[in-house]
Amino acid sequence: MVLPTPGPAAQKENLIVWRRTDQGWLRAESWLVEKDYLYQEPTPPLYPMTLLPIIVTLSIGALMLGQPED
Repeated sequence: MVLPTPGPAAQKENLIVWRRTDQGWLRAESWLVEKDYLYQEPTPPLYPMTLLPIIVTLSIGALMLGQPED
């Protein structure tokens, strides 16, 4: 037996969830949405090893500029 699949115009049924709070009954759909950003590992804005050549170059330049002319 083959069941027909819903067409592209078929809409999913929205589940309405109510929660009792101090302010009364509130719809809780936004509370139950899974937040993907909570489960991702944060990435550093700049990888530390990319700064190493810049730091070494600036350090050597500062040492060379600070040397006496003797």
